[in-house]
Amino acid sequence: MPWKDKPALKLENLFVTHGSKKVYKKNEIFKKVNESNEYLFYLKEGFCYNFTTSDNGDVNIIRLLAPGSLFGEVTSVIEMGGSLTSTRAIAESCVYS
Repeated sequence: MPWKDKPALKLENLFVTHGSKKVYKKNEIFKKVNESNEYLFYLKEGFCYNFTTSDNGDVNIIRLLAPGSLFGEVTSVIEMGGSLTSTRAIAESCVYS
């Protein structure tokens, strides 16, 4: 992949070597708002998005995630509580944490 420079490949190798792999199906929600999150996530394959849902049920997409994306909450680092967003797989996606 031409966009993966040497530091990006080292980061990917770190997650693949030491992380926990999980494959999510299309439309599967795997990180939910207000749930405890102790992990930083690395998207190796597939596409996902971070989102919130309004009180009337509207979905607000916060960020699209492509292969090589890092995501997760700083809330776990600064002990603020649960996740601020949920994450949904747009296609089958391989994620390391």
